[in-house]
Amino acid sequence: MNKTRCPVVLIAIAIVAILASIAGSAQIDVLRTIAQHWLDDNCSATDGCGGADIDYGGTVDGGDVALLSKHWQDSSGYYVATNGSDTNPGTFLEPFATIQKAADVMTAGDTCYIRKGTYHEDVDLSGVNGSSGSAITFTSYNGEAVTLDGTIPITSGWTQHSGNIYKTTLSGDIWQLFVDGEHQTLARFPNVETWSMEMWDRVNSRRFEAATGVNGHMVDDPAIGHVDTLAGAGVSFNDCVAVMNLRNWTTYARLVQNHLAGTDNFDYDLAPDYKMTRAAYFIEGGLGGAELVMLDTAKEWAFDEVTKTLYLWADDGQNPAERDIRGKDQEYFFVGDGTTSHITIDGLDFFATTVNFTSSDNITLQNCNLTYPTFSRRALGSIAGPVGTRVGGASGDYNVNCTVYNCDFRYVDGPVIYYKQSEFMTIENNYFYMVDYGCLNEGFSLNGNKSKGTVYTRNTLEISGDSESCRMGIEDSTVNPATVTYNYHTRCGLLQTDGSSVQYGPTSPNGSNNSFNWFIQNDRYSFRFDGDPAGQYGDVYRNVSMCPEKTAFRIKGDFHEVYNNTAVETGGNLNIATEKGGNAGTLAYNNAADNITDWPVPGTSGNNYNGLVEGVNLRALLCDPDNLDFRPKAAATQLVDQGAIVPGITDGFIGAAPDIGAFEYGDTNYSIGGRQLPAATHPVPPDGTATAKDDADLMWRTALGATSYDVYFGTVSGSLVFSGNQFNNIFDPGTLTDGTTYYWRIDAVGPGGTTVGTQWSFTPNHSTTVSTTFEPSDDSYVQDTDPNANFGGLADIELRTSILDGITRHGYLKFEVDVPGPVVSATLRLYSANTLSGGVNVYGVSDTTWSEGAIDWNNRPAIDGALLDSGSISGAYGEFDVTAHITGSGTFSFGLIRGSRDSNRRVSSKDGANPPQLIVSY
Repeated sequence: MNKTRCPVVLIAIAIVAILASIAGSAQIDVLRTIAQHWLDDNCSATDGCGGADIDYGGTVDGGDVALLSKHWQDSSGYYVATNGSDTNPGTFLEPFATIQKAADVMTAGDTCYIRKGTYHEDVDLSGVNGSSGSAITFTSYNGEAVTLDGTIPITSGWTQHSGNIYKTTLSGDIWQLFVDGEHQTLARFPNVETWSMEMWDRVNSRRFEAATGVNGHMVDDPAIGHVDTLAGAGVSFNDCVAVMNLRNWTTYARLVQNHLAGTDNFDYDLAPDYKMTRAAYFIEGGLGGAELVMLDTAKEWAFDEVTKTLYLWADDGQNPAERDIRGKDQEYFFVGDGTTSHITIDGLDFFATTVNFTSSDNITLQNCNLTYPTFSRRALGSIAGPVGTRVGGASGDYNVNCTVYNCDFRYVDGPVIYYKQSEFMTIENNYFYMVDYGCLNEGFSLNGNKSKGTVYTRNTLEISGDSESCRMGIEDSTVNPATVTYNYHTRCGLLQTDGSSVQYGPTSPNGSNNSFNWFIQNDRYSFRFDGDPAGQYGDVYRNVSMCPEKTAFRIKGDFHEVYNNTAVETGGNLNIATEKGGNAGTLAYNNAADNITDWPVPGTSGNNYNGLVEGVNLRALLCDPDNLDFRPKAAATQLVDQGAIVPGITDGFIGAAPDIGAFEYGDTNYSIGGRQLPAATHPVPPDGTATAKDDADLMWRTALGATSYDVYFGTVSGSLVFSGNQFNNIFDPGTLTDGTTYYWRIDAVGPGGTTVGTQWSFTPNHSTTVSTTFEPSDDSYVQDTDPNANFGGLADIELRTSILDGITRHGYLKFEVDVPGPVVSATLRLYSANTLSGGVNVYGVSDTTWSEGAIDWNNRPAIDGALLDSGSISGAYGEFDVTAHITGSGTFSFGLIRGSRDSNRRVSSKDGANPPQLIVSY
């Protein structure tokens, strides 16, 4: 690259070359005189200040001489600075003002170094091409803080609209708002703050459709959902945007029509795919400022795109004129198309903006932080879903060889990465947090539909709304199969139904490798192959699932290899499906689950542990699943040395034979999926836990690039004792004392030095307890449409909501508890032969005088106690924590109420094959 330097710079170069030989303070003084206008942040020189400022504060010292000397003759790279000019040559001393200017002149192998500061641009990289081994790179200079900002400052004057609501007029549209850096909630019904934890509660953050609703006509059910009802709002929501989950995995936005204030129904344009009878919905934004009817609480805002009037409910009630208020007016900072290739974006911060590369090849986004990268335009009345960070192809074309590596994405409305129709896409070592509360873009948090050869590895996804967290939809998986390994998904699938945390579409599993992933506390399936039975030849091994709601592993299709997976918790099911003739050729060995459905396992199988069949819950055989230790206990003879040898999977086993499940007893390493950082992360036991075992080992997620670890341990915070250096990630702290708080830290040692870790703590609380299992003395159900009927003595307790045929059925159980000591915990176990989706709610009942032979709807005791626990059951025992209700020995009653679903479900009674159990520990 050849860049022309102006004469004044050449003179300065010569002078500095002379000065470089001058020692002492005289050198500094002369350098300050000659070059201050390149170094002073506060420079006002008429011929420009240049771009050599780092943060000199208007002074020059000896350390600056070396830095300047490095750049006098340096012609490598182009530079951009906030105080530059696009008429400059783009050198270090005379940088460009815009990134677009640099992009326009760069060729293969060039780097654009961006100086510290905030930039608001629309950078079009159409026609910009690097080459193999010579990418065009955009990065920050010397690690300086660079923010690519998708917002503009709002500096127009504010006037009071009414009460705490102020307004101002803008010159253009915005569709996201920030006050002093804090996100504001687009006015909505019912009231829930955007990005709060409440927003991810599907039931309590939304309203629900009544049974009389049909496609095109929403009827609000006053009994379910957020406490604020549609009729109770007392306003008309016409022209506002209703976001409605009208099918399990499909959500639509539609303008509200024909809604009268105080009524419980409205019309909307028909949805093409409507199969939900219990649609969840909320209302947000609208046309022509319609959302003003919802502007009723602090931190909410609305925008009239016709008059360009912005409304804000100021959280302090004061005129917001003196506050830093910014509005999003940009979707993408960088865009590229089919003429763009070999681009690297490295180490930049994106705020309220992101990138869109459509049909571009060899794009790399790495080491970047993206905060609020995507947001819908519902503020403008749009019903379209946001696309998200895009590195995917257009129809008939593919993105090829693109990478998203080591990036941090937070607060994303829409898919976090849209890589649909891509080939050889790599998504590695990223953190995704709070993804897609609107769920409007096909129901995928990471949209890889019609992709080929995707590598999805070492990522952490924490809190997402879509039914499918990561979609592997391979258009032709006979070649270029997918790889899904070492990921950590937790609290995913919260706002839609059906789906799975990782899901392959039909024909997509072929040849895929799916291993060493963790699925913790998700609301959907953990992992799923669709097939019926075309999906074939997928490998699934050494994965862990602990999720309360749904089946852990749902394997459809045929000729899969399923080895050494662990599925624990209420949803601890492994389903190797036989439907439509599937899995006759599948191999399945060494899996451990609370229940393996379709038992015996189809295909060729053996050495699998089925807790339901064996009569011992898998949880009891593992070290401490509540604190994320899924290794088998030494005494778990059902698992240890009970596995079969599977070449390539069980190599290096310890003992007489491999163990059953994802982990081997006695191993010195513990694989924890998820994003790696330079420091050790994800402590086991979790930081701050007060329920650790007194024989706990200390384990951690390994650090990026670490070769060994320094271990520090002790009982005094901030004063830890060095306990040695080791290569593995399991440390035995020795004998622990119940009630004592222990502190520990892991420092990661690598080629670049030592990264000091965070101090963690835990408290053992594992006094020896004894458990006794009780079965009910009485159980039955009652029905409102047959109020005098008694259903005691039947094999099932039937549960139904009034949604189905207007019939309500509630269940009752009674136990006689006799324990010799104080109660430590109590668990109610209920069995359902099918999937009790929507869950069952367990309540305490104070009246214990009823009997199963006499109870009916008319004389039933009131279900007057607190909600103790709730959850789904799927072809197995489900566990419910009822400790709060069991106070000691005595008689105790429970009430069972079906969750919000329209199907009839039942749990086994004491007269059935799998009676209820109350396990009391004391």
